[in-house]
Amino acid sequence: MDDYIRNKKLPNVSILMSSSNNEFSYVDMVNNMGFFAKAILDGKGYADAGDVNHIISL
Repeated sequence: MDDYIRNKKLPNVSILMSSSNNEFSYVDMVNNMGFFAKAILDGKGYADAGDVNHIISL
């Protein structure tokens, strides 16, 4: 994790990352984005179970 993020007090912020330090993230050349980002975009709306209030709790 970046030192800037680690040292800041950021309330109500969640960070989703496809990899950790020293790991490689794979890129889908057809969609010109990472596979992780593509999965997040494809799943838009599906995590909002039941009440459909557009809020996802972690």
